Amino acid sequence: TITLSSEAGYGAVFGTLGVVTLLTLGFFALQSSKKLVEIAGKSVEAAKETYLSARNSQGAVSLTLSYFVSGLGAWVIFAAPEAAVIGGSFALAGYALSTAFPLLLFGLIAPAMRKNVPHGFTQNEYVVSRFGPYVAGVWACVSMFYMFLYLVAELASAGTLASQLSLIPIMEKTFWEGDNVFAPMPLGPILGVSLITLVYTAIGGLPVSILTDRVQGAGILPLVAIIVIGAYAMAGGGDSSRFAEVAGHGVHPLYPDTDYGNSIAIAISLMLGVTCANLVHAGYWQRVWAAESNKAVKIATYLSALLSVFVMLMVGMIGWIAYSHYGANMAVGGAFEIAWLAVPWIVRDFMGEGWSTLVIILGIGMIASTADTLQSAMTALLWPLADRVGSLIPMMASQPAKMGFVIVSMVLINVPAIIIALSGQSILQYFLLADLCAAVVVVPLLLGLWDRTHPMAALAGSIAGAVTLVVVYAVGEDYDEGYDMLVKTQGGIFGRSATYAFCLTPFVAGLVTVGLSLAVPGYKFEGYKTAGTSTAQGGAVAAAVPRQAKSAIPSAQSGAETEVEVMSFSSC
Repeated sequence: TITLSSEAGYGAVFGTLGVVTLLTLGFFALQSSKKLVEIAGKSVEAAKETYLSARNSQGAVSLTLSYFVSGLGAWVIFAAPEAAVIGGSFALAGYALSTAFPLLLFGLIAPAMRKNVPHGFTQNEYVVSRFGPYVAGVWACVSMFYMFLYLVAELASAGTLASQLSLIPIMEKTFWEGDNVFAPMPLGPILGVSLITLVYTAIGGLPVSILTDRVQGAGILPLVAIIVIGAYAMAGGGDSSRFAEVAGHGVHPLYPDTDYGNSIAIAISLMLGVTCANLVHAGYWQRVWAAESNKAVKIATYLSALLSVFVMLMVGMIGWIAYSHYGANMAVGGAFEIAWLAVPWIVRDFMGEGWSTLVIILGIGMIASTADTLQSAMTALLWPLADRVGSLIPMMASQPAKMGFVIVSMVLINVPAIIIALSGQSILQYFLLADLCAAVVVVPLLLGLWDRTHPMAALAGSIAGAVTLVVVYAVGEDYDEGYDMLVKTQGGIFGRSATYAFCLTPFVAGLVTVGLSLAVPGYKFEGYKTAGTSTAQGGAVAAAVPRQAKSAIPSAQSGAETEVEVMSFSSC
Protein backbone atom coordinates (compact mmCIF):
# COMPACT_ATOMS: atom_id res chain seq x y z
CA THR A 1 0.00 0.00 0.00
CA ILE A 2 1.45 3.35 -1.09
CA THR A 3 0.15 6.47 0.65
CA LEU A 4 1.09 10.11 0.11
CA SER A 5 2.86 12.01 2.87
CA SER A 6 0.86 14.57 4.85
CA GLU A 7 2.73 17.39 3.08
CA ALA A 8 1.86 15.97 -0.34
CA GLY A 9 -1.75 15.45 0.75
CA TYR A 10 -2.11 19.02 1.96
CA GLY A 11 -0.43 20.24 -1.21
CA ALA A 12 -2.87 18.35 -3.43
CA VAL A 13 -5.93 19.52 -1.47
CA PHE A 14 -5.10 23.19 -1.03
CA GLY A 15 -3.23 23.45 -4.31
CA THR A 16 -6.40 22.36 -6.12
CA LEU A 17 -8.57 24.75 -4.12
CA GLY A 18 -6.13 27.58 -4.69
CA VAL A 19 -5.85 27.06 -8.44
CA VAL A 20 -9.63 26.80 -8.84
CA THR A 21 -10.18 29.96 -6.80
CA LEU A 22 -7.51 32.03 -8.55
CA LEU A 23 -8.56 30.96 -12.04
CA THR A 24 -12.23 31.55 -11.32
CA LEU A 25 -11.87 34.97 -9.72
CA GLY A 26 -9.30 35.97 -12.32
CA PHE A 27 -11.56 35.08 -15.24
CA PHE A 28 -14.51 36.64 -13.47
CA ALA A 29 -12.64 39.90 -12.92
CA LEU A 30 -11.47 40.01 -16.54
CA GLN A 31 -14.95 39.34 -17.88
CA SER A 32 -16.79 41.79 -15.65
CA SER A 33 -14.60 43.96 -13.44
CA LYS A 34 -17.40 46.47 -12.97
CA LYS A 35 -19.83 43.82 -11.73
CA LEU A 36 -17.16 42.41 -9.45
CA VAL A 37 -16.88 45.80 -7.72
CA GLU A 38 -20.65 46.07 -7.48
CA ILE A 39 -21.05 42.59 -6.05
CA ALA A 40 -18.28 43.25 -3.54
CA GLY A 41 -20.64 45.75 -1.92
CA LYS A 42 -20.24 49.20 -3.50
CA SER A 43 -23.42 48.95 -5.55
CA VAL A 44 -25.33 45.97 -4.24
CA GLU A 45 -28.68 47.15 -5.56
CA ALA A 46 -27.40 47.22 -9.13
CA ALA A 47 -25.62 43.88 -8.81
CA LYS A 48 -28.31 41.96 -6.94
CA GLU A 49 -30.04 40.54 -10.01
CA THR A 50 -26.75 39.27 -11.42
CA TYR A 51 -25.54 38.04 -8.04
CA LEU A 52 -28.53 35.77 -7.44
CA SER A 53 -29.57 34.70 -10.92
CA ALA A 54 -27.01 35.44 -13.66
CA ARG A 55 -30.23 35.88 -15.59
CA ASN A 56 -30.27 35.04 -19.30
CA SER A 57 -26.47 35.01 -19.46
CA GLN A 58 -25.40 31.39 -19.98
CA GLY A 59 -25.12 29.57 -23.28
CA ALA A 60 -25.55 25.85 -23.86
CA VAL A 61 -21.88 24.91 -23.40
CA SER A 62 -21.43 26.85 -20.17
CA LEU A 63 -24.70 25.53 -18.77
CA THR A 64 -23.88 21.95 -19.79
CA LEU A 65 -20.65 22.03 -17.82
CA SER A 66 -22.41 23.72 -14.91
CA TYR A 67 -25.20 21.15 -14.64
CA PHE A 68 -22.70 18.34 -15.13
CA VAL A 69 -20.24 19.22 -12.36
CA SER A 70 -22.81 20.75 -9.97
CA GLY A 71 -24.50 17.41 -9.51
CA LEU A 72 -21.48 15.11 -9.51
CA GLY A 73 -19.51 15.68 -6.33
CA ALA A 74 -16.95 13.36 -4.79
CA TRP A 75 -19.84 11.20 -3.57
CA VAL A 76 -19.59 9.58 -7.02
CA ILE A 77 -16.14 8.23 -6.11
CA PHE A 78 -17.60 6.46 -3.07
CA ALA A 79 -21.26 5.75 -3.81
CA ALA A 80 -21.11 4.53 -7.42
CA PRO A 81 -18.62 1.69 -6.74
CA GLU A 82 -20.53 0.68 -3.61
CA ALA A 83 -23.81 0.49 -5.51
CA ALA A 84 -22.04 -1.57 -8.18
CA VAL A 85 -20.74 -4.04 -5.57
CA ILE A 86 -23.92 -4.29 -3.50
CA GLY A 87 -26.42 -4.32 -6.37
CA GLY A 88 -24.51 -5.33 -9.48
CA SER A 89 -25.23 -4.13 -12.98
CA PHE A 90 -28.88 -3.19 -12.43
CA ALA A 91 -28.07 -1.05 -9.40
CA LEU A 92 -25.20 0.71 -11.17
CA ALA A 93 -27.36 1.37 -14.22
CA GLY A 94 -30.15 2.66 -12.00
CA TYR A 95 -27.77 4.94 -10.13
CA ALA A 96 -26.38 6.30 -13.40
CA LEU A 97 -29.86 6.92 -14.80
CA SER A 98 -30.91 8.59 -11.55
CA THR A 99 -28.51 11.44 -12.30
CA ALA A 100 -30.05 11.88 -15.76
CA PHE A 101 -33.79 11.76 -14.97
CA PRO A 102 -34.01 15.05 -13.03
CA LEU A 103 -31.95 16.85 -15.67
CA LEU A 104 -34.29 15.61 -18.39
CA LEU A 105 -37.29 16.78 -16.34
CA PHE A 106 -35.73 20.22 -15.90
CA GLY A 107 -35.31 20.40 -19.66
CA LEU A 108 -39.03 19.70 -20.06
CA ILE A 109 -40.38 22.13 -17.45
CA ALA A 110 -37.84 24.94 -17.90
CA PRO A 111 -39.67 26.73 -20.77
CA ALA A 112 -42.90 26.90 -18.76
CA MET A 113 -41.06 28.13 -15.68
CA ARG A 114 -39.14 30.81 -17.60
CA LYS A 115 -42.35 32.00 -19.26
CA ASN A 116 -44.65 32.07 -16.27
CA VAL A 117 -42.17 33.03 -13.54
CA PRO A 118 -39.70 35.14 -15.55
CA HIS A 119 -38.22 36.79 -12.47
CA GLY A 120 -37.52 33.53 -10.68
CA PHE A 121 -34.31 32.67 -8.92
CA THR A 122 -35.04 29.25 -7.41
CA GLN A 123 -38.12 27.05 -7.02
CA ASN A 124 -39.20 29.43 -4.24
CA GLU A 125 -40.68 31.98 -6.67
CA TYR A 126 -42.64 29.29 -8.47
CA VAL A 127 -43.96 27.81 -5.22
CA VAL A 128 -44.89 31.21 -3.75
CA SER A 129 -46.66 32.21 -6.96
CA ARG A 130 -48.49 28.91 -7.29
CA PHE A 131 -49.22 27.87 -3.69
CA GLY A 132 -48.67 30.93 -1.51
CA PRO A 133 -46.08 31.89 1.11
CA TYR A 134 -46.96 29.33 3.79
CA VAL A 135 -46.59 26.31 1.54
CA ALA A 136 -43.46 27.88 0.07
CA GLY A 137 -42.01 28.23 3.56
CA VAL A 138 -42.45 24.51 4.23
CA TRP A 139 -40.87 23.48 0.95
CA ALA A 140 -38.04 26.00 1.30
CA CYS A 141 -37.18 24.39 4.64
CA VAL A 142 -37.11 20.95 3.00
CA SER A 143 -34.86 22.26 0.23
CA MET A 144 -32.52 23.92 2.73
CA PHE A 145 -32.35 20.75 4.83
CA TYR A 146 -31.57 18.65 1.76
CA MET A 147 -28.83 21.01 0.60
CA PHE A 148 -27.39 21.24 4.12
CA LEU A 149 -27.04 17.45 4.30
CA TYR A 150 -25.62 17.42 0.78
CA LEU A 151 -23.00 19.98 1.88
CA VAL A 152 -22.18 17.85 4.93
CA ALA A 153 -21.72 14.81 2.69
CA GLU A 154 -19.40 16.69 0.34
CA LEU A 155 -17.29 18.05 3.20
CA ALA A 156 -17.08 14.55 4.67
CA SER A 157 -16.04 13.25 1.24
CA ALA A 158 -13.14 15.72 1.21
CA GLY A 159 -11.94 14.43 4.57
CA THR A 160 -12.35 10.78 3.65
CA LEU A 161 -10.59 11.12 0.31
CA ALA A 162 -7.64 12.99 1.79
CA SER A 163 -7.24 10.64 4.77
CA GLN A 164 -7.49 7.49 2.65
CA LEU A 165 -4.89 8.56 0.10
CA SER A 166 -2.45 10.46 2.31
CA LEU A 167 -1.10 10.65 5.84
CA ILE A 168 -2.92 13.90 6.62
CA PRO A 169 -3.49 13.96 10.42
CA ILE A 170 -6.97 13.02 11.58
CA MET A 171 -8.85 13.99 14.74
CA GLU A 172 -8.14 11.82 17.77
CA LYS A 173 -11.73 10.63 18.01
CA THR A 174 -15.25 11.30 16.78
CA PHE A 175 -17.86 12.84 19.06
CA TRP A 176 -20.52 10.53 17.58
CA GLU A 177 -20.81 6.82 18.22
CA GLY A 178 -22.78 4.24 16.25
CA ASP A 179 -22.65 1.61 13.54
CA ASN A 180 -22.62 4.29 10.86
CA VAL A 181 -19.44 5.95 12.18
CA PHE A 182 -16.45 5.00 10.07
CA ALA A 183 -13.41 6.78 11.53
CA PRO A 184 -12.19 10.17 12.79
CA MET A 185 -11.77 12.77 10.06
CA PRO A 186 -9.05 15.31 9.17
CA LEU A 187 -9.92 18.93 9.96
CA GLY A 188 -7.85 20.67 7.28
CA PRO A 189 -9.54 19.49 4.05
CA ILE A 190 -13.05 19.85 5.48
CA LEU A 191 -12.44 23.35 6.84
CA GLY A 192 -10.60 24.39 3.68
CA VAL A 193 -13.35 23.34 1.26
CA SER A 194 -16.03 25.01 3.38
CA LEU A 195 -14.28 28.34 3.85
CA ILE A 196 -12.81 28.73 0.37
CA THR A 197 -16.04 27.93 -1.49
CA LEU A 198 -17.96 30.16 0.93
CA VAL A 199 -15.60 33.08 0.31
CA TYR A 200 -15.64 33.06 -3.47
CA THR A 201 -19.39 32.49 -3.73
CA ALA A 202 -19.93 35.34 -1.25
CA ILE A 203 -17.84 37.55 -3.54
CA GLY A 204 -19.37 36.56 -6.85
CA GLY A 205 -22.68 34.80 -6.22
CA LEU A 206 -24.14 32.55 -8.90
CA PRO A 207 -22.02 33.95 -11.77
CA VAL A 208 -18.79 32.95 -10.06
CA SER A 209 -20.26 29.55 -9.17
CA ILE A 210 -21.11 28.90 -12.82
CA LEU A 211 -17.70 30.14 -13.93
CA THR A 212 -16.11 27.77 -11.42
CA ASP A 213 -18.15 24.96 -12.96
CA ARG A 214 -16.70 25.79 -16.37
CA VAL A 215 -13.14 25.76 -15.04
CA GLN A 216 -13.67 22.51 -13.14
CA GLY A 217 -15.79 20.85 -15.81
CA ALA A 218 -13.03 21.29 -18.37
CA GLY A 219 -10.67 19.37 -16.09
CA ILE A 220 -12.91 16.82 -14.39
CA LEU A 221 -14.04 14.90 -17.48
CA PRO A 222 -10.54 14.14 -18.84
CA LEU A 223 -9.29 13.34 -15.32
CA VAL A 224 -12.10 10.83 -14.82
CA ALA A 225 -11.28 9.17 -18.13
CA ILE A 226 -7.54 9.00 -17.35
CA ILE A 227 -8.05 7.58 -13.85
CA VAL A 228 -10.61 4.97 -14.93
CA ILE A 229 -8.43 3.81 -17.83
CA GLY A 230 -5.46 3.66 -15.45
CA ALA A 231 -7.43 1.58 -12.95
CA TYR A 232 -8.44 -0.93 -15.61
CA ALA A 233 -4.91 -1.12 -17.00
CA MET A 234 -3.07 -1.43 -13.68
CA ALA A 235 -5.58 -3.24 -11.47
CA GLY A 236 -7.20 -5.56 -13.98
CA GLY A 237 -6.64 -9.27 -13.83
CA GLY A 238 -8.42 -10.09 -10.60
CA ASP A 239 -10.50 -13.20 -10.01
CA SER A 240 -12.75 -13.55 -13.07
CA SER A 241 -15.44 -15.54 -11.24
CA ARG A 242 -15.73 -12.85 -8.58
CA PHE A 243 -15.95 -10.17 -11.27
CA ALA A 244 -18.73 -12.06 -13.07
CA GLU A 245 -20.66 -12.52 -9.81
CA VAL A 246 -20.48 -8.91 -8.68
CA ALA A 247 -21.10 -7.49 -12.15
CA GLY A 248 -24.21 -9.66 -12.40
CA HIS A 249 -26.51 -9.43 -9.39
CA GLY A 250 -24.00 -7.99 -6.93
CA VAL A 251 -23.19 -9.19 -3.42
CA HIS A 252 -25.59 -7.80 -0.82
CA PRO A 253 -24.52 -8.04 2.86
CA LEU A 254 -28.07 -7.73 4.22
CA TYR A 255 -29.49 -10.42 1.97
CA PRO A 256 -26.86 -13.18 1.59
CA ASP A 257 -28.92 -15.05 -0.98
CA THR A 258 -28.34 -12.22 -3.42
CA ASP A 259 -30.31 -12.37 -6.65
CA TYR A 260 -31.45 -9.99 -9.35
CA GLY A 261 -34.53 -9.09 -7.30
CA ASN A 262 -32.29 -7.36 -4.76
CA SER A 263 -30.36 -5.66 -7.53
CA ILE A 264 -33.54 -4.31 -9.11
CA ALA A 265 -34.89 -3.15 -5.72
CA ILE A 266 -31.71 -1.16 -5.14
CA ALA A 267 -31.93 0.34 -8.63
CA ILE A 268 -35.49 1.49 -7.91
CA SER A 269 -34.43 3.08 -4.61
CA LEU A 270 -31.58 4.95 -6.25
CA MET A 271 -33.56 6.13 -9.28
CA LEU A 272 -36.46 7.45 -7.21
CA GLY A 273 -34.34 8.82 -4.38
CA VAL A 274 -31.86 10.79 -6.45
CA THR A 275 -34.54 12.05 -8.84
CA CYS A 276 -36.66 13.36 -5.96
CA ALA A 277 -33.66 14.98 -4.32
CA ASN A 278 -32.36 16.82 -7.37
CA LEU A 279 -35.81 18.21 -8.12
CA VAL A 280 -35.72 20.16 -4.83
CA HIS A 281 -32.09 21.23 -5.33
CA ALA A 282 -32.27 25.03 -5.59
CA GLY A 283 -28.97 25.11 -7.48
CA TYR A 284 -30.52 23.19 -10.38
CA TRP A 285 -33.47 25.60 -10.43
CA GLN A 286 -31.19 28.65 -10.44
CA ARG A 287 -29.69 27.55 -13.72
CA VAL A 288 -33.10 27.44 -15.39
CA TRP A 289 -33.22 31.25 -15.25
CA ALA A 290 -29.49 31.68 -15.86
CA ALA A 291 -29.88 30.16 -19.34
CA GLU A 292 -29.88 32.62 -22.22
CA SER A 293 -32.80 30.83 -23.88
CA ASN A 294 -35.12 27.86 -23.64
CA LYS A 295 -33.07 26.11 -26.29
CA ALA A 296 -29.88 26.59 -24.27
CA VAL A 297 -31.32 25.04 -21.12
CA LYS A 298 -32.78 22.09 -23.04
CA ILE A 299 -29.50 21.34 -24.79
CA ALA A 300 -27.59 21.76 -21.53
CA THR A 301 -29.79 19.43 -19.50
CA TYR A 302 -29.76 16.72 -22.16
CA LEU A 303 -25.99 16.84 -22.74
CA SER A 304 -25.17 17.01 -19.03
CA ALA A 305 -27.44 14.00 -18.47
CA LEU A 306 -25.37 12.00 -20.97
CA LEU A 307 -22.09 13.10 -19.38
CA SER A 308 -23.37 12.24 -15.90
CA VAL A 309 -24.42 8.73 -16.93
CA PHE A 310 -21.03 8.15 -18.56
CA VAL A 311 -19.06 9.20 -15.46
CA MET A 312 -21.26 7.21 -13.08
CA LEU A 313 -20.84 4.03 -15.12
CA MET A 314 -17.09 4.42 -15.53
CA VAL A 315 -16.39 5.14 -11.85
CA GLY A 316 -18.89 2.54 -10.63
CA MET A 317 -17.20 -0.29 -12.49
CA ILE A 318 -14.07 0.25 -10.41
CA GLY A 319 -16.10 -1.38 -7.63
CA TRP A 320 -16.23 -4.59 -9.66
CA ILE A 321 -12.46 -4.50 -10.16
CA ALA A 322 -12.00 -4.04 -6.42
CA TYR A 323 -14.30 -6.97 -5.61
CA SER A 324 -12.40 -9.19 -8.03
CA HIS A 325 -9.30 -8.58 -5.89
CA TYR A 326 -10.66 -8.30 -2.34
CA GLY A 327 -13.65 -10.64 -2.56
CA ALA A 328 -16.21 -11.00 0.20
CA ASN A 329 -14.21 -8.71 2.51
CA MET A 330 -15.84 -5.83 0.64
CA ALA A 331 -19.39 -6.89 1.40
CA VAL A 332 -19.55 -8.16 4.96
CA GLY A 333 -22.68 -7.26 6.91
CA GLY A 334 -22.01 -4.11 8.92
CA ALA A 335 -18.90 -3.33 6.88
CA PHE A 336 -20.30 -1.29 4.02
CA GLU A 337 -17.38 1.10 4.43
CA ILE A 338 -15.07 -1.33 2.66
CA ALA A 339 -17.23 -1.36 -0.45
CA TRP A 340 -17.46 2.42 -0.68
CA LEU A 341 -13.69 2.70 -0.34
CA ALA A 342 -13.14 0.71 -3.54
CA VAL A 343 -11.50 3.57 -5.45
CA PRO A 344 -9.01 4.63 -2.74
CA TRP A 345 -8.06 1.00 -2.12
CA ILE A 346 -7.43 0.28 -5.79
CA VAL A 347 -5.40 3.47 -6.19
CA ARG A 348 -3.29 2.79 -3.09
CA ASP A 349 -2.66 -0.88 -3.76
CA PHE A 350 -2.11 -0.87 -7.51
CA MET A 351 -1.52 2.61 -8.90
CA GLY A 352 1.02 4.54 -6.80
CA GLU A 353 1.59 8.06 -5.47
CA GLY A 354 1.17 9.96 -8.72
CA TRP A 355 -2.24 8.44 -9.24
CA SER A 356 -3.18 9.18 -5.61
CA THR A 357 -2.40 12.83 -6.26
CA LEU A 358 -4.54 12.83 -9.40
CA VAL A 359 -7.49 11.26 -7.56
CA ILE A 360 -7.25 13.85 -4.76
CA ILE A 361 -7.15 16.65 -7.35
CA LEU A 362 -10.17 15.13 -9.13
CA GLY A 363 -12.11 14.63 -5.90
CA ILE A 364 -11.42 18.08 -4.46
CA GLY A 365 -12.33 19.68 -7.79
CA MET A 366 -15.65 17.81 -7.84
CA ILE A 367 -16.31 18.69 -4.21
CA ALA A 368 -15.54 22.38 -4.69
CA SER A 369 -17.88 22.63 -7.67
CA THR A 370 -20.73 20.92 -5.84
CA ALA A 371 -20.12 22.85 -2.61
CA ASP A 372 -20.12 26.27 -4.26
CA THR A 373 -23.35 25.39 -6.07
CA LEU A 374 -24.92 24.54 -2.72
CA GLN A 375 -23.56 27.70 -1.07
CA SER A 376 -24.94 29.88 -3.87
CA ALA A 377 -28.32 28.10 -3.89
CA MET A 378 -28.78 28.41 -0.14
CA THR A 379 -27.88 32.09 -0.40
CA ALA A 380 -30.73 32.61 -2.89
CA LEU A 381 -33.21 30.74 -0.66
CA LEU A 382 -32.23 32.94 2.31
CA TRP A 383 -33.11 36.21 0.55
CA PRO A 384 -36.85 36.10 1.40
CA LEU A 385 -35.88 35.71 5.06
CA ALA A 386 -33.56 38.70 4.75
CA ASP A 387 -36.43 40.69 3.24
CA ARG A 388 -38.66 39.72 6.14
CA VAL A 389 -36.03 40.76 8.67
CA GLY A 390 -35.59 44.04 6.80
CA SER A 391 -39.32 44.73 7.00
CA LEU A 392 -39.26 44.24 10.78
CA ILE A 393 -35.97 45.96 11.62
CA PRO A 394 -35.43 49.33 9.88
CA MET A 395 -31.65 49.20 10.15
CA MET A 396 -31.72 45.92 8.18
CA ALA A 397 -33.86 47.31 5.36
CA SER A 398 -31.03 48.38 3.04
CA GLN A 399 -29.75 45.98 0.42
CA PRO A 400 -26.17 45.95 1.79
CA ALA A 401 -27.58 45.05 5.22
CA LYS A 402 -29.64 42.24 3.71
CA MET A 403 -26.64 40.89 1.86
CA GLY A 404 -24.64 41.02 5.07
CA PHE A 405 -27.42 39.12 6.84
CA VAL A 406 -27.40 36.40 4.18
CA ILE A 407 -23.62 36.02 4.22
CA VAL A 408 -23.51 35.81 8.02
CA SER A 409 -26.32 33.24 7.89
CA MET A 410 -24.30 31.17 5.44
CA VAL A 411 -21.31 31.27 7.77
CA LEU A 412 -23.53 30.04 10.60
CA ILE A 413 -24.89 27.24 8.39
CA ASN A 414 -21.36 26.12 7.51
CA VAL A 415 -20.36 25.75 11.17
CA PRO A 416 -22.67 22.78 11.98
CA ALA A 417 -21.97 21.35 8.53
CA ILE A 418 -18.26 21.23 9.37
CA ILE A 419 -18.93 19.75 12.81
CA ILE A 420 -21.21 17.00 11.49
CA ALA A 421 -18.78 16.21 8.66
CA LEU A 422 -16.07 15.70 11.29
CA SER A 423 -18.24 13.15 13.12
CA GLY A 424 -17.16 10.39 10.76
CA GLN A 425 -20.65 9.20 9.90
CA SER A 426 -21.65 7.39 6.73
CA ILE A 427 -21.81 9.65 3.68
CA LEU A 428 -24.58 7.50 2.22
CA GLN A 429 -26.64 7.95 5.36
CA TYR A 430 -26.67 11.71 4.85
CA PHE A 431 -27.98 11.20 1.34
CA LEU A 432 -30.63 8.73 2.49
CA LEU A 433 -32.10 11.25 4.95
CA ALA A 434 -31.91 14.05 2.40
CA ASP A 435 -33.48 11.99 -0.40
CA LEU A 436 -36.35 10.82 1.79
CA CYS A 437 -37.18 14.39 2.83
CA ALA A 438 -37.25 15.39 -0.83
CA ALA A 439 -39.55 12.47 -1.67
CA VAL A 440 -42.14 13.95 0.71
CA VAL A 441 -42.65 17.16 -1.28
CA VAL A 442 -41.54 16.62 -4.86
CA VAL A 443 -44.79 15.24 -6.34
CA PRO A 444 -47.02 17.99 -4.87
CA LEU A 445 -44.41 20.47 -6.12
CA LEU A 446 -44.67 19.21 -9.70
CA LEU A 447 -48.46 18.85 -9.50
CA GLY A 448 -48.53 22.63 -9.32
CA LEU A 449 -48.19 22.45 -13.10
CA TRP A 450 -51.77 21.09 -13.12
CA ASP A 451 -54.28 23.93 -12.79
CA ARG A 452 -56.64 21.92 -10.54
CA THR A 453 -54.08 21.44 -7.76
CA HIS A 454 -55.24 23.34 -4.68
CA PRO A 455 -52.53 24.86 -2.44
CA MET A 456 -53.91 23.29 0.73
CA ALA A 457 -54.21 19.94 -1.03
CA ALA A 458 -50.53 20.16 -1.95
CA LEU A 459 -49.63 20.89 1.66
CA ALA A 460 -51.83 18.03 2.87
CA GLY A 461 -50.20 15.74 0.32
CA SER A 462 -46.76 16.61 1.65
CA ILE A 463 -47.90 15.90 5.20
CA ALA A 464 -49.37 12.57 4.07
CA GLY A 465 -46.06 11.72 2.43
CA ALA A 466 -44.20 12.48 5.65
CA VAL A 467 -46.58 10.28 7.64
CA THR A 468 -46.12 7.46 5.12
CA LEU A 469 -42.36 7.73 5.46
CA VAL A 470 -42.56 7.50 9.25
CA VAL A 471 -44.90 4.50 9.09
CA VAL A 472 -42.66 2.63 6.63
CA TYR A 473 -39.63 2.98 8.86
CA ALA A 474 -41.59 2.45 12.06
CA VAL A 475 -42.88 -0.88 10.80
CA GLY A 476 -39.70 -1.77 8.92
CA GLU A 477 -38.72 -5.38 8.50
CA ASP A 478 -36.91 -7.75 10.82
CA TYR A 479 -33.73 -7.53 8.82
CA ASP A 480 -34.06 -3.78 8.31
CA GLU A 481 -34.59 -2.94 11.99
CA GLY A 482 -36.77 0.03 11.15
CA TYR A 483 -35.35 3.33 12.35
CA ASP A 484 -31.90 1.84 12.92
CA MET A 485 -31.60 1.48 9.17
CA LEU A 486 -32.67 5.09 8.73
CA VAL A 487 -30.35 6.86 11.16
CA LYS A 488 -27.81 4.41 12.56
CA THR A 489 -26.71 1.69 10.17
CA GLN A 490 -24.52 2.29 7.15
CA GLY A 491 -25.92 1.51 3.73
CA GLY A 492 -29.56 2.06 4.71
CA ILE A 493 -30.39 3.18 1.18
CA PHE A 494 -29.63 -0.38 0.05
CA GLY A 495 -32.15 -1.88 2.49
CA ARG A 496 -35.62 -2.96 1.44
CA SER A 497 -37.33 -0.39 3.66
CA ALA A 498 -35.72 2.33 1.55
CA THR A 499 -37.26 0.82 -1.58
CA TYR A 500 -40.70 0.75 0.02
CA ALA A 501 -40.29 4.31 1.29
CA PHE A 502 -39.20 5.75 -2.05
CA CYS A 503 -42.09 4.01 -3.83
CA LEU A 504 -44.85 4.74 -1.32
CA THR A 505 -43.96 8.23 -0.07
CA PRO A 506 -44.25 10.16 -3.36
CA PHE A 507 -47.19 7.98 -4.47
CA VAL A 508 -49.23 8.72 -1.34
CA ALA A 509 -48.25 12.41 -1.43
CA GLY A 510 -49.44 12.67 -5.02
CA LEU A 511 -52.60 10.64 -4.43
CA VAL A 512 -53.68 12.81 -1.50
CA THR A 513 -52.86 15.99 -3.41
CA VAL A 514 -54.92 14.97 -6.43
CA GLY A 515 -57.79 13.55 -4.37
CA LEU A 516 -58.22 16.63 -2.19
CA SER A 517 -57.84 18.95 -5.16
CA LEU A 518 -60.67 17.19 -6.99
CA ALA A 519 -62.74 17.42 -3.80
CA VAL A 520 -62.69 21.23 -4.03
CA PRO A 521 -65.46 21.98 -6.56
CA GLY A 522 -64.79 24.70 -9.06
CA TYR A 523 -61.20 25.42 -8.08
CA LYS A 524 -58.88 26.17 -10.95
CA PHE A 525 -55.64 28.09 -10.82
CA GLU A 526 -55.95 30.63 -13.60
CA GLY A 527 -52.45 31.99 -13.89
CA TYR A 528 -49.67 34.04 -12.40
CA LYS A 529 -49.97 37.69 -11.59
CA THR A 530 -46.86 39.43 -10.36
CA ALA A 531 -45.82 43.02 -9.92
CA GLY A 532 -42.32 42.52 -11.20
CA THR A 533 -41.19 41.29 -7.81
CA SER A 534 -38.62 38.62 -7.13
CA THR A 535 -36.84 36.82 -4.36
CA ALA A 536 -34.49 39.71 -3.90
CA GLN A 537 -37.44 42.09 -3.77
CA GLY A 538 -39.60 40.20 -1.34
CA GLY A 539 -40.93 37.24 -3.27
CA ALA A 540 -43.51 36.80 -5.98
CA VAL A 541 -47.18 37.32 -5.24
CA ALA A 542 -49.78 34.74 -6.21
CA ALA A 543 -53.18 35.72 -7.50
CA ALA A 544 -55.96 33.88 -9.25
CA VAL A 545 -56.94 35.86 -12.35
CA PRO A 546 -59.61 35.35 -15.00
CA ARG A 547 -58.98 32.46 -17.35
CA GLN A 548 -57.86 34.58 -20.30
CA ALA A 549 -56.24 37.33 -18.27
CA LYS A 550 -52.62 38.15 -18.66
CA SER A 551 -50.37 40.17 -16.41
CA ALA A 552 -47.76 42.62 -17.56
CA ILE A 553 -44.41 42.44 -15.88
CA PRO A 554 -41.00 43.83 -16.79
CA SER A 555 -39.04 41.55 -19.07
CA ALA A 556 -36.02 39.90 -17.53
CA GLN A 557 -33.99 40.90 -20.55
CA SER A 558 -35.09 44.32 -21.69
CA GLY A 559 -37.41 45.84 -19.11
CA ALA A 560 -40.25 45.77 -21.63
CA GLU A 561 -43.58 44.38 -20.56
CA THR A 562 -44.06 40.67 -21.07
CA GLU A 563 -47.36 38.84 -21.07
CA VAL A 564 -47.53 35.85 -18.76
CA GLU A 565 -50.15 33.21 -19.38
CA VAL A 566 -51.41 30.34 -17.28
CA MET A 567 -49.12 27.37 -16.83
CA SER A 568 -51.43 24.43 -17.26
CA PHE A 569 -50.63 21.04 -18.69
CA SER A 570 -54.21 19.80 -18.49
CA SER A 571 -57.60 20.42 -16.99
CA CYS A 572 -60.16 18.06 -15.51
